[in-house]
Amino acid sequence: MEANQFNGAPGTAVVHAFNREAALLEQTRQDLEHKVNALTRKLNTEQSARQRHLKQSAALSRRLNQLLESLPGAIIVSSSDGRVIHHNSEAHE
Repeated sequence: MEANQFNGAPGTAVVHAFNREAALLEQTRQDLEHKVNALTRKLNTEQSARQRHLKQSAALSRRLNQLLESLPGAIIVSSSDGRVIHHNSEAHE
């Protein structure tokens, strides 16, 4: 076998190049894994905040509906374009 152009045993330079590339790929994989973990934590935090907000909105909506239903007169709520978006039972009758 003939020594390659990089002075050394045949294939030594190829092995070194392979090892460098393998190390680079491993570092890149670790960097990506850290980024994915950070994004996953951020997503979980934002999902938790959104769930809290949805629960608060639902509770507020229930309280508003209870208030509207408890009023003695007819209540009609309309959108800016005139569509009825809510009414209490007094307005239904």
